[in-house]
Amino acid sequence: MSSPVLKPMSDCLPILEFFHNKSYAVPPFQRGYAWKSEQITELFDDLLEFIDSGEPVYLLGQVIVTHSLVDGQYILVDGQQRATSLLLLLIAIQKKFRSIPNMLQNGELGYKYGQLDQLIKYYKNGQLYSRVTVSEEGVEYVDSLIRDSQQVKITGWTQQNLHEAYLTAVKFIEENWPQPEDIPAMYERLVQGVHLVRLELPSYDDAVKVFERINNRGLSLSSSDLVKNLLFDIIQNESDRDKISKNWSFTAEKLYTCKNNRIRNMEYLLRSIVIMEKGELVSSLEMRDVWRKIFNNTRYEAMKFADSLPLKATQLKNLDLGKMPNGAKSEFNQSNRYFKTVQHFPMLLIGSHLSEQSFEALAHCVEDRTIVSLIAKERPQNYEKIVPKWGIRIKQLDKNATPQEVIAALTVNDSEWQDLLEVAKTSFRLLSTKKSTEKKRIRYLLARISRKIQRDAMIPALPELDSMLMTTTVLKSADYVGYDLEHIYPISLSNDMKIYDSIGNLVLAHPKDQRDAQNKQPMLKTNVYMSSNLLLTQSLCDEKEFGRSLSYGEQPVLRKIHQLAPPSLGNWNDESILRRFELYWQIFLSDLAIPAK
Repeated sequence: MSSPVLKPMSDCLPILEFFHNKSYAVPPFQRGYAWKSEQITELFDDLLEFIDSGEPVYLLGQVIVTHSLVDGQYILVDGQQRATSLLLLLIAIQKKFRSIPNMLQNGELGYKYGQLDQLIKYYKNGQLYSRVTVSEEGVEYVDSLIRDSQQVKITGWTQQNLHEAYLTAVKFIEENWPQPEDIPAMYERLVQGVHLVRLELPSYDDAVKVFERINNRGLSLSSSDLVKNLLFDIIQNESDRDKISKNWSFTAEKLYTCKNNRIRNMEYLLRSIVIMEKGELVSSLEMRDVWRKIFNNTRYEAMKFADSLPLKATQLKNLDLGKMPNGAKSEFNQSNRYFKTVQHFPMLLIGSHLSEQSFEALAHCVEDRTIVSLIAKERPQNYEKIVPKWGIRIKQLDKNATPQEVIAALTVNDSEWQDLLEVAKTSFRLLSTKKSTEKKRIRYLLARISRKIQRDAMIPALPELDSMLMTTTVLKSADYVGYDLEHIYPISLSNDMKIYDSIGNLVLAHPKDQRDAQNKQPMLKTNVYMSSNLLLTQSLCDEKEFGRSLSYGEQPVLRKIHQLAPPSLGNWNDESILRRFELYWQIFLSDLAIPAK
């Protein structure tokens, strides 16, 4: 059955009449202010062209509104980006207006300034309000502008976009009307000549229907906006809608604080939750339909989802910091910050119900799979295929599952795994410090296998992974925590041969020791390697050169290392490098937690 025919009212209003004695509010089912500098600049360029032309009228576009329950206020169904941008421009004009000398002593200028002030804000019951009430996340920022008070700390994308748009407006005014005396004429031309078509709908319900139709025609709302609108379509109770809006705002602000830009948005979180709920990958185009099935048009499912958002955002933020979902320290969720990987986060989110010990087992397996994928240069599409498969297995695990049960649940196909490892081994050997992305992988791999050796040898001092993934250009003291990539055979003496720039010719060394050694031959750098706190670096030297008794844990580990890669600093050559490479690869394999069958 077709929807009833709407009978809208339509007016074409100049900016002066559009804002005069009227206010506009962004409905809670709408997204926040989303225009970037590109859209703002395009709008301002059009306005400048009109202002400089002799044309009497410029039609800016259409705005769709409906009456709210507040007298004199309209709900912005469509057009909040234009309306908000105009408000920001008027605020910027007002700021410049104030710099006109003796402005308030001039009756005509004083009248125009007062008129402009009323287009920006109004008082009601002793409270000051903006003519455009933006989405909840941006209200505080706009309020600081209209009060001309100290700007608030930016806490979300809406505020960030508003801030950038306002700065663009200020710059637009300064570049085109640097003289304050030119502002009144420009203002008059703008508010009298620029028109908007305001299409007024009969009711709020009609507004929601039109909102849906607009986006079904493919206009630019994100998948998360449509999911939010879907919630409001299902939930009719105002208090429930208010709760949804608050949860949504909190979630968006929490995600905004994540370090990795790729997860600082609702789309990523919603997609991750779909993987958790359905065990399948979903494109942005499919997102709304999938969520419609999940909600099943029931208040219970819709509210359960909305209530879960703040916790999921907090968990994702913790994962982004390299922690467990509950905020506890994690040893095996560190590589994501270094490599800026995010594809694996849904699998970790799904495991948030596990104990800390079991979650660490999960994080170990997920990190292993991610790192092998990076080294092997696996296609992202192939890696993504494992995410829902592992997600289903993880979701089925009981909250009391042991670490062993977690690892067993993530068993991989042996032949496929071995094939991927063979590709990874070839890439591992060809890694070169000449390429920045490969240099990062070399550093991570040396840090990881060095830590593996420290654990196997039961050495109490285990450096933090973070400290092993960084170095410095300034040496503050001998106690500096950080490591350089040290070429065993100096690269400056190697005629730029590729093998001397590969991982087999590299170790981690303390910056002060390594840099003092400069370009000495390997056999003259024994003191550099023996002064290291890493047994893997010390293992370049013969056991008799240690000058100390090896501990119960160190001795068998060191001798096993020397079986695979005997000390050869006195005759370091291509064969030494290849043996060292094989040693590193075997240590790396021994540290992988993923079982194969």
